[in-house]
Amino acid sequence: MGNSDDAGQAEKSGAKKHRLENNDQQNGEEGQAAADASAGKQDPTDPKKPRRDDPVDNSSDDESDDDDSDSSEMDLGENSMDEDDMEEGDIPENLIVDFEGVPPVEEDVGTVEGLLAQVYRGLPVNTLNLARLIVLNDHISTLLKDQDPDDPSTYAVSSVVNLSQPATGICTEIALQFRELVAQGIQGIQKEQGNKDILEMLSQFSGAGNNLSGKTVGLVVIEKLVNIPSPAVWQLLTTLKEDIGFENMHYTHFLIVTKMYRVGEEVFPFEEYYEPFKTLSSLQIDYALPKDVDTIPHNGQVGIPFRRLLVIGATPFYQIIEANAS
Repeated sequence: MGNSDDAGQAEKSGAKKHRLENNDQQNGEEGQAAADASAGKQDPTDPKKPRRDDPVDNSSDDESDDDDSDSSEMDLGENSMDEDDMEEGDIPENLIVDFEGVPPVEEDVGTVEGLLAQVYRGLPVNTLNLARLIVLNDHISTLLKDQDPDDPSTYAVSSVVNLSQPATGICTEIALQFRELVAQGIQGIQKEQGNKDILEMLSQFSGAGNNLSGKTVGLVVIEKLVNIPSPAVWQLLTTLKEDIGFENMHYTHFLIVTKMYRVGEEVFPFEEYYEPFKTLSSLQIDYALPKDVDTIPHNGQVGIPFRRLLVIGATPFYQIIEANAS
């Protein structure tokens, strides 16, 4: 990348960081809610560390303490699972950390790739190169980090990748992998009145590349450690929506890969924030995982993990974020 490109990228990254730093300085209750949703504090004597790729039981309501004595702290709630319902490998409680949203830097590639390996596990996606692309696109990517400078962990990541008009070699590789994934997924799906248009668009996307008749498809990357609470995810998605607008990007459709597992005929999400996107998606495509992927214990039964690709229009995608931002 030339000097002028480096300067332009640095300017974009600086503008993004400025917006992130000022996101929690809004006036009134809306600003306070945003601050509370993106901050928390961990007891330094607490030995609990983040855990990866375990399902969340959504059957019980979250509980939180009403302590407003320190606006920079947030009680992330009691254990989201009843003790009687816990299985081996379940996470007994949420992680509480002083969070901040920051643009990624080159040193974050490894921790970002670790998160991506959770959601794209078993799929033909080069997670290392996707992590590199997310870091390269620091103006549209946000990481949830601990404010402690001695903690290099990445607790969550959000970004979007333009799959219709890839701009770099790495982006072209990722775009081709997802086009092939879509092409594989839509084989055998019968065209019906309700899905005809979206299937035709996906067929063009997977086969003809850029010939999408004005449609622009973006891959939404959103992943977190399992015991990071959902409000942090909605903060990241709100920032992503703002970044897309700031960069003057015009997407018509988004792809979101979600982690699911099946117990008999019932399907359960790993994360509760998948639900509104699943409900308003135009099409859902399921992908089986290799047999060596660990099964999921669920109330004494065996859950079979799989991945579900959601195709959702830009308008409902943004509406969902707005509805859950507060």
